[in-house]
Amino acid sequence: MARILTEKELFVRTKWNNAQLINPNLDYAIAYRKAIEEGFFDWPNITSDFLKNSRNMVSHISQLNSSITWRGSDAVTLWLVSDDHFLGRVRLKNLSINPESLKTPLERTDGNFGYKLVSSWQGKGLGILLMSLSFDALAERNVKHAIFGISEQNKASLGCANACGAEKIEEVFSEKEKFFLFQKEL
Repeated sequence: MARILTEKELFVRTKWNNAQLINPNLDYAIAYRKAIEEGFFDWPNITSDFLKNSRNMVSHISQLNSSITWRGSDAVTLWLVSDDHFLGRVRLKNLSINPESLKTPLERTDGNFGYKLVSSWQGKGLGILLMSLSFDALAERNVKHAIFGISEQNKASLGCANACGAEKIEEVFSEKEKFFLFQKEL
């Protein structure tokens, strides 16, 4: 059963109807390298000079397509693309942890994601689109609830969570900042 989209999700999906989440591939290698040149930080030690070598690019994309460990769990990387543009990426993971620091227990049917947009594509509604498509991708992986944190300082992502109908469930404090924990039924 398809999930019900909010009005804002429907709007950005109509506006960006060519945009899609894909597995990283060589068709977008040049656009990806250009984003890295513009300051898009995706992976430690990956620079545009490193990616100019075709073997390095092939190896990096192969690594992105394998299951990687991200913050303690296996994760999948997907790219947001439209036409011949690389717009950003998302990392999805299923959660199988139950951290004692959270008031809300996590279950194996919970999923998490982290996303990033290329700076030149920010402010165009793509954060809402990327979050919305991330929910779909998690649902396709049999995740029932998306659980994710957003820094109190990240007003744009807080707005995206609101636009996508996510519910703020608690506040989490790190040494440096406050985060809001959200959930979205999928």
